Amino acid sequence: MITARLTRRRGWLWLCLAMAMLTWALPASAATTCTPAQLTQAGQFGVAELGHGLTRVSAELSPASVEEVAALPESAFVPLPRAGVHVDNHETVWLRLCLQRSDTARRDWVLTLLPAYIGHIALYDVQEDGYPARVRTLAAARNDSDISYRGAAFLLSPAVDSVTVHYLEITTPRLAIDLLLFEHTAMPRFVAAEYAGFGLYFGMMLLVVVINLFFWRGLKDPLYLRYALALLSTALFSLVVGGYLQQMVPAFAAWYYPTSRTLYAASAVFMTSFVLLAFRTRLYYPRLYQIGRLLILGFIVLGALGASGVQPGFDPVRAFRLLTLIAILSFGGMMLHALIRHRSIRVYAIAFMPLVAGLLAVAARAFNLVDALPLVDHLPNIGALVHLVLLNLVLARRAGRTEQKRRRAQDAALQAARAAERALEARVQERTRDLDVANNRLRVEVAERTDAQGRLREALESERRALQAQRQFVAMLSHELRTPLAVIDTAAQGVAAEATIEDESVHRRVSRIRRAVARLIGVIENLLADDRIASPSQLRLRHCDMSHILHERIASNADGRLHFPPPAETLPVHVDPDLIGVVVANLVDNALKYSPADTPVDLSLHREPGDAGEDHAVITVRDRGPGVPPEEAEKVFEKYYRAADERSIRGSGLGLYVCREIVRLHGGDIALLPAGEGGGTVARLRLPIASSPRQ
Repeated sequence: MITARLTRRRGWLWLCLAMAMLTWALPASAATTCTPAQLTQAGQFGVAELGHGLTRVSAELSPASVEEVAALPESAFVPLPRAGVHVDNHETVWLRLCLQRSDTARRDWVLTLLPAYIGHIALYDVQEDGYPARVRTLAAARNDSDISYRGAAFLLSPAVDSVTVHYLEITTPRLAIDLLLFEHTAMPRFVAAEYAGFGLYFGMMLLVVVINLFFWRGLKDPLYLRYALALLSTALFSLVVGGYLQQMVPAFAAWYYPTSRTLYAASAVFMTSFVLLAFRTRLYYPRLYQIGRLLILGFIVLGALGASGVQPGFDPVRAFRLLTLIAILSFGGMMLHALIRHRSIRVYAIAFMPLVAGLLAVAARAFNLVDALPLVDHLPNIGALVHLVLLNLVLARRAGRTEQKRRRAQDAALQAARAAERALEARVQERTRDLDVANNRLRVEVAERTDAQGRLREALESERRALQAQRQFVAMLSHELRTPLAVIDTAAQGVAAEATIEDESVHRRVSRIRRAVARLIGVIENLLADDRIASPSQLRLRHCDMSHILHERIASNADGRLHFPPPAETLPVHVDPDLIGVVVANLVDNALKYSPADTPVDLSLHREPGDAGEDHAVITVRDRGPGVPPEEAEKVFEKYYRAADERSIRGSGLGLYVCREIVRLHGGDIALLPAGEGGGTVARLRLPIASSPRQ
């Protein structure tokens, strides 16, 4: 009996020892009692009420790991306020989720956390061997979600006969967080409805953007362009912050912060500028107009900082929220005032009210001013949809009024045009009568002018025939005179050769004869040259050596006064040698004729570089005569012009005119310059040097 009792006591001792060891081996949280959320039958859309099953670690505590959280006593966990889960700037919040399902409830449930831009989420499961974690981190592009969703979505399987405990670690900028628990089978229906709603919202935004762009292009009103840009940037911002783009392109998570801040700044800038223009703030609210411009500048600065990735010395998210709150309160008050005071912009205020209400709800939720609202991030989209419908009705009405004004203006212009047309018809009839009278006078005048034109044509034809006959006569006369003049010159040379040195009178008379013959030949050559330069097609151009032309022309000059040193090089030119010879002969003859008989005449030839890279052959003829006055340096090149102090010397006034015309035909120039020291005149002739002979 005593042995049996000892045996029973030892059994109870071993049982108690085993229970103590089991209790020590289990995680501390398992021993902690918590009130679970009873999962029996889900409500609307398959969403379960979490109630007291969701608690958070007291804000006074700062555990560093899940093990420290699990070791906390029950008093460390406090119920959530009615405003829900709020995270201050980059603080870490620990939540405890206690679940237990009934026998009739489904086994698998899905826990979702929104919004999609929560920085870091870690869900810890309590197991015997530790606390395995599923993590979703935005910056590191890590997503351990069990279900493809725009936010975090973790699959849970609560137990029936015991409480299942999960711990949540959340770190993010200042944010209000929504936690929803779905039946696993209800999740696809909810996702489909949510994505269909966003697709409707995004599609309507893009449609309205296109419509406003068409309005802007047709009406040239900047109001439509600003609204289109505001809607486009807002739609893209919703696509990014809603998590839809990240779900489609997971690698985009690394670019989330700069992209979202840039798009938000762009939408704020364009929407603010649209509001300033639509509500005529410069006219009705000048101070608010200045505030709006400062807000636009602030959003531009924040957007530039966000796009560049520069980390400023302040919290950019808080700055964005502050500017947004100022804009909402300022423009919201303005819209309320416009509803009462300004009828012309009242419709815009009504259209903006749903959007302002949605934004105010989000702002109040973000600043922990109202109770938790499920899926609060959809409120701006819902408000935007209502706003789109109302504002586009307003804009369509504005476009219709603009079209009516345009039509009325067209009708007024048409009536004015018709009145002007009737007045014009009366004036046309009057003018027609006047024109009939003028036409009769004109017919008489035309007949008279036609008769005069016929007579003028006959006179011109007679003059042309006379001119042609004159040219033929000059050519014939020149040809007929050359032979006797050549005979006279030859005879004079013979007489001079037969006379003795003592017969000075004979040599003097022979010299006078030869000079008279040379003068007549020069006149003939000038007349023929004048005829040829009138028809440039008669030029006979060929490559020649300029020094050769000069030697040929001065060889017949028996006067020893002409000095011509030979040039240092060959200067090829592309000219008519006969006409250029006439130019040289005229210049030399003028120099000999207008300078004293005992003074020399210098003739020179050299190369001169040109400004455009091409060289010129320059011929200078210098005399020691009285010179040409500067005021007559250009007039002496006119046809038949002679200076007043030169009329005592024989001449036709044709030589220098012929020289200039010939030189211009060859692309050169000629000028008379003062000789400087010693007096006299320098005749300077320039002709372009040919690069290579033509084949």
